[in-house]
Amino acid sequence: PSILSTTISKSEVFSFPFVDMLQDLVDTAWNHLYSITPSTCNGQDDELWNSKWMYETFQLPPHNDFNCDTDIMLPIILYLDKTGTDVLQRYSLEPLLFMTAALSRESQKNRRFWRHLGFVPSSKIAEESKDALQIYHECLGVILQTLKVAQHNPPLLRIKSQIDGTTKLLKAH
Repeated sequence: PSILSTTISKSEVFSFPFVDMLQDLVDTAWNHLYSITPSTCNGQDDELWNSKWMYETFQLPPHNDFNCDTDIMLPIILYLDKTGTDVLQRYSLEPLLFMTAALSRESQKNRRFWRHLGFVPSSKIAEESKDALQIYHECLGVILQTLKVAQHNPPLLRIKSQIDGTTKLLKAH
């Protein structure tokens, strides 16, 4: 996937197009994906997607017309973890990662199934904490922009069938 760059308060923010990264994730994890449908959400399992919140998600207007033949449900999990980039930890970088809850808890522990959305740079250039917080939120806004677009306009993804290995385009919710 390509990398995007935006400057915010003299800091360069790197991000990745969400749909490209999501396609890369489902290409890698296709044989580990759960089929999440209104009929499979009964709260009987210990997986994140099989819960009351997922059942309620299917009751919301954007998902009322969910069709198992043309749609795929891919709930997203986000993760941030600031880390130092030099020996003295003066310069930090905070990667924003995601994966889908349509994978088992065991698969969620596998680093192969996490994808980068972008990197929040150090906000030490701001003198006041209020300014630093504003810069942090602006950086997150840039990184999450392509995810927000995908939420409003569900993309078509190539999904490989676990049953027969064929591929078809499905609208990702």
